[in-house]
Amino acid sequence: MKILYLTLSILTFLSLQCSISSAISFQSSDAIAIPSTQVINDDLAVAGNSVSIAGKTLGELFAAGSSISFTGETANSSLLAGSQVSSSGFIGGSLRILSSSATISSKIKNDLMVAAGQTVIGPEAKIGRDLLVASGTFSLPAPVGRNVFISAGDAQISSIIGGNAWVNAERLTLLPGAVIKGDLRYRGNKLDIRPGATVKGKIINLPLPAGAKKAKKSGFNWIWTVLSTIALLAFGTVLTAIFPKFLKTASGNVFGNFGQCLGWGALTAIIGLFAIITAFILTFTLILAPITLSFLSIYWIVVYSSFIVAGAAVGGAILRRSGKSIMTEMLLGTAIVGIAVTIPFIGWIIWLAAAFLGLGAMAVYIRRLQTPSLANSQTVQTDPPAVQSPPDIEI
Repeated sequence: MKILYLTLSILTFLSLQCSISSAISFQSSDAIAIPSTQVINDDLAVAGNSVSIAGKTLGELFAAGSSISFTGETANSSLLAGSQVSSSGFIGGSLRILSSSATISSKIKNDLMVAAGQTVIGPEAKIGRDLLVASGTFSLPAPVGRNVFISAGDAQISSIIGGNAWVNAERLTLLPGAVIKGDLRYRGNKLDIRPGATVKGKIINLPLPAGAKKAKKSGFNWIWTVLSTIALLAFGTVLTAIFPKFLKTASGNVFGNFGQCLGWGALTAIIGLFAIITAFILTFTLILAPITLSFLSIYWIVVYSSFIVAGAAVGGAILRRSGKSIMTEMLLGTAIVGIAVTIPFIGWIIWLAAAFLGLGAMAVYIRRLQTPSLANSQTVQTDPPAVQSPPDIEI
């Protein structure tokens, strides 16, 4: 729940900030490179398979792609969402990262919020205010101005923390040179405080649940996993039976246009999240309550469908040469995705990736339908010219 809360908080902050932006520059391509000499006067949103940003952005920055490298400068906050994210530029506001692997050496004026499978913060980094991290493995050698919130499998701290630290990890190691000026609240299996590490406040070790309770909870989780996967497969079967052509084309976009799908999916999810917040506000108006509930139902159907599209893409990649039907590809891939999202520490990353890629694939599909040149290039098929036999020649 803490990881989910952190992720939703990141997206909520981004959506609220993007909604008040007066102008935004958007770029979408397979490979995007912004040189150090370029200055963007507005907010900047980029989506591509490979994204490299060395220029200066006077507004806010949003980047999504498979590989993202940020070495430039932003005057305000930034969000980087990708499989591999590297940030070493200056951040004038807060930095938010969604990634499977994140490497950070930026100097950040305000807060750093990271949701990643593996997070490495370099010693040259500096965080002005708070640090919030949800990660599989995590190391912190950089100073933090205020408080630290960590949820990780294995966490190491070797820097100065100006406030309190809340850590939920299987193992927490305070290395020599680590200084926590406030309290340390820790929940996990092992707390290792090495010589030379200091906690000036209280150390509060929160106990883990008893083994019986953990086993009971684990059994319940497995039951929930099986039931939710079956429900997902049932929904996918209906969707595939009604719209086989849509699913085949949309799922083909996932790996064929990976960067664009990830970028459009993240952008769609953010807009949808902001719409949900607005919808909940409107719920207090009784007249608009039915419209709000209808919108929420449609939104969750679309999100549910995104997992089917992502699952069909995975199944298609596995069975590409077998000649299996789209139904078989969907069932296999969706089952794999449904199980993969339950993997500890990285399951939520798979969940986000599947949702973003599925939403992006559907967005690309709709965009191509609305663009006649793109739609015709995929849907219009011409018969090959007839081969005429040569005329008979009399000798």
